Amino acid sequence: MSELQIFEWLKKHNAPFALKLKILELFQANTLLIEFDKELMEKERQIIILRKYVIGS
Repeated sequence: MSELQIFEWLKKHNAPFALKLKILELFQANTLLIEFDKELMEKERQIIILRKYVIGS
């Protein structure tokens, strides 16, 4: 399910505001984790390049 589908389902079933807010927080946390992971992978790629061409190992 997409984020929009989940919020539509919650609205249809009259979910409490606190639950909707928690789910929104989880989606935001997930987005942050994905961005952090992308940055980490890019840094790891840069380290591999440095080791290969600069350090020579």
